[in-house]
Amino acid sequence: DEGMHPYIKDQDQVQGDAYYSMYSSIFSGARPVASAFSTEHVRNLTKKVRYLMPDSQTLIVKSVFSLHNTEWIYQKFSPQVVVLLRHPCSVIHSIHRKWPGARLKDLLDQPAFVSDYLSPYLETLKCAETVYEVLAARVAAYYRVILDACAIHPSWVVINHEQLCMDPIGEYRKLYYRLGLEWDGTVEDVINKTNRPKESDNIAHVNRLSSDEVEKWKRLLTEKEIEEIYRYYSPFDLPCYRTFC
Repeated sequence: DEGMHPYIKDQDQVQGDAYYSMYSSIFSGARPVASAFSTEHVRNLTKKVRYLMPDSQTLIVKSVFSLHNTEWIYQKFSPQVVVLLRHPCSVIHSIHRKWPGARLKDLLDQPAFVSDYLSPYLETLKCAETVYEVLAARVAAYYRVILDACAIHPSWVVINHEQLCMDPIGEYRKLYYRLGLEWDGTVEDVINKTNRPKESDNIAHVNRLSSDEVEKWKRLLTEKEIEEIYRYYSPFDLPCYRTFC
């Protein structure tokens, strides 16, 4: 009943313990077994967190379901944090495509989250009705949370999806340098092998021609849908993606 995006605080002991156990297992390099957790949303999250350990033994953890808990994760486990921002229209279209009925978790049902972050935006959140209005307000709320956290953590690395798409080799080289990782030909080979058109319409198919991804949302969304997204994204006054032209 907590949904995909529960907000975790230390005083939330049951959730906190379950999340701590899961991430403790992940950051130790072990894959957590979903059945080991009694809390449904944590069992579901273990299936969605992706991670890998390359030959360099650098553990990489990816989760789109922990954005607003990044501060909590950072305080508990001290990882290097990389925040990847993507145009909200792209994010929202992707969510709607994969989960047509998704509204994300109703943030207003989480009093601690509202109190800590969302009080200035309550009217916007309450007024959202259509699926694109709701998703726009939710995505903007999470961007607001993560960017506020980035502002107080200069060591966190913020990167832009569109810049990566336009110059994948150059931008990944910069990212490797900022993270203290060693760049070699293998990395470049992987990027080049996946930077090509999809061979099927399977959502899980990883190949993409990166330059086509930058403004794909303009072809996929109607003018009305874009306008709805902008109307419910813009009140959050975010420093990224201020205009949708």
